[in-house]
Amino acid sequence: MLTEWNESQFKTVKKAIAKYFFRECLYTHKGNFYKFNYAGIDEVLGLAYTSSGIDACLSVCNVELYHKPLEHLHFERFVMGEDGKVYAYLQDNEEREVLVQITNYKYGQFNMVPQ
Repeated sequence: MLTEWNESQFKTVKKAIAKYFFRECLYTHKGNFYKFNYAGIDEVLGLAYTSSGIDACLSVCNVELYHKPLEHLHFERFVMGEDGKVYAYLQDNEEREVLVQITNYKYGQFNMVPQ
């Protein structure tokens, strides 16, 4: 995963997040929300950029965002791979992580990535 993002990479990540959740309900522990653009999604999730550690990411800070098809998982953070694709780390209640590719996928569909 990339450890820093340039302006173009920020745009790519934001666009992938917006496309992934477009017209989908955001299922959170604070209720359910429909948002139709990145700004609305960010308002609910409270996405915060961090570039320290093993990867640069936009972390979900305001809520637990559940992955509806796999409700035992919630979104933890969004990252960009060296391949230019956008991924999401999902976590279960025991903090086990699953990495899924969200680039070119719609909510509920994803490509699970072996770690």
